[in-house]
Amino acid sequence: MGCFKAAVTRRINETRETPGETVWQSSFHDHIVRNRKELRRIRHYIRTNPRRMRED
Repeated sequence: MGCFKAAVTRRINETRETPGETVWQSSFHDHIVRNRKELRRIRHYIRTNPRRMRED
């Protein structure tokens, strides 16, 4: 994942002519979805998260 993000960052900054610029969100946790059960859990979290934020 790190090599992919480094290559993408380099390409984006070359295109935008912004060498050294941050591209990725800080404190972001990358995660590989390994099966359908996990995918359903993540989708559920994404759908219900805005409701939880309003309740806070």
